[in-house]
Amino acid sequence: MLKKERRSRFYIFCLIIILLLSLFLIGCGEEKQKPTKVVIPKKLLIKRKKIKNKKIQQKVIKEKKKIHKFIYSLTTERDPFKPFFMKNKIEENVEDNVPETPLTMYSIAQYKLKAIIKAPGKRPLAMVETSEKLGLFFSVGDYIGKEHFKVIAIGDNYVKLEKKKRGLLNEIKIVTKELTLDNEGE
Repeated sequence: MLKKERRSRFYIFCLIIILLLSLFLIGCGEEKQKPTKVVIPKKLLIKRKKIKNKKIQQKVIKEKKKIHKFIYSLTTERDPFKPFFMKNKIEENVEDNVPETPLTMYSIAQYKLKAIIKAPGKRPLAMVETSEKLGLFFSVGDYIGKEHFKVIAIGDNYVKLEKKKRGLLNEIKIVTKELTLDNEGE
């Protein structure tokens, strides 16, 4: 019986040693890199002293601008801390803040431009007709269609529409459409 007890203690002791060695060896296998040091020229470390020589002052300003050339911007780059499938602020501003009106109930393909009204000193108005023969008026700056196109310009026989859209690589694409006036009534 003593031999069985000794064997079990020996096995437990060996397991503990193996676990400790494995924990030690796991941490020793990787070589850690030393952190890189950023060297700032002594000219830039001037603490709020006024520089009398304008040429030296301009050089210091140029060198400061060179150091800060990589700055993160939400408008040009994707936020690295947000999941890929979430909308950015630009998309939310374009699509989510559009008020729901009768103009945004139908898609652009269902609208036909029927009339353009221009008066001196007034904003031009345009009228579209839906597939259900419903007439709707709008002016520059209004949103139209389920796709939320913004009206940019109203010409003599056309209406220009624009929509900002984000691509897969987070670049901003501008999609433009144009509605032309039907020549039925003229």
